[in-house]
Amino acid sequence: MKQPRWLLENDVFSEDLGPLKKAIKSQGMEYHELGYTPFGGELSLPFDPAIHPTLFYGSLNFAKRLTAETACNVFCTLPNYECTKYYAYLGEFLLNKYYVMLPFSELERRKEEIFEMVGDDGCIFVRPSRGDKVFTGKVVKWEEFDQDYKLFGLYDTKPHDMVVAARPYNLIKEWRLIVIDSKIIAGSLYNDRTMNLDYNGFPEDVENFAKLVISAGYVPDKAWVLDICQTKEGSLYVLEIGGFSCAGLYNADPEPIVKAITGLFMSDI
Repeated sequence: MKQPRWLLENDVFSEDLGPLKKAIKSQGMEYHELGYTPFGGELSLPFDPAIHPTLFYGSLNFAKRLTAETACNVFCTLPNYECTKYYAYLGEFLLNKYYVMLPFSELERRKEEIFEMVGDDGCIFVRPSRGDKVFTGKVVKWEEFDQDYKLFGLYDTKPHDMVVAARPYNLIKEWRLIVIDSKIIAGSLYNDRTMNLDYNGFPEDVENFAKLVISAGYVPDKAWVLDICQTKEGSLYVLEIGGFSCAGLYNADPEPIVKAITGLFMSDI
C-alpha cells in the first residue's frame, strides 16, 4: 500500500506544526496545508483521497465534513468518545468516577439532588457527554449554578443532550499520551500547576497507569489520545480520551508518531 499523504489544517492548534511537518517530510511523505472555512460551499482538496491514502489532522468541524464527503482517513470516531459509551469500559480509572449522567434539562430540575450526591464544598463538575463537547466542562458553584446553566445552553445544547455531573477535584498535572495500535507511542505534560514546567515526556508511573487503562480493551480508534491527570493527593486518573486527528500533540515527539501512523497504513488498516 502507498505511504499516506497528510492533510494539515492551518491555524487550529496552539502549538507550532513545524515539528510535525518536519517529521512527515523526513520520513519521505508529503503533506498539504489548507484552511477550513465554515459553510464554505464546495469542498476543494489538492488531491483525491480515494486515490491517494490520506490522513487528516485538524479541527473537529473539518473532520466531520471530510468523514461525510471523502475517503480521507480521520481518526476521530465521535460516538466512541461519548461519555455514555467509554465510561462503561473505563469507569474504574476515571477522575469522574463518582458521577450522575442525565439529560441537560434535568440538570436544572434535579439541582439540589445532584449537589447532594456528587457535590463537594458546594461545587460540582459539569461536562457534556458528546465527543465533540458542545461546551467546555467546568466546576460549577452552587451560587453560580443558574448563570452557568444558561451559559451551557448558549452553545446549542439541546434539552435531551446527555451531560455528566461529577465530584470536582483539584488537579496538579495533566499529560497527553498518543496511543496507536494499542501502544503508547509518545506523549507530554501539558498542564502543571506545581510550576516544575518539565513538559517533555511522562514519568514511569503515568506510563504504567496508561498501560493498565489500555489493557481494559477499549479501542475507540486505531489512533487516539489518552489524557491522564494527577490530583493534589498524588493519585492518577483518566481525565478524558479523544480522537488523534483532532487533538493537539503538545510537546510529544512527532517522529515516532508519524512512523506508527505510517505503519497502520502500510499494514492495510
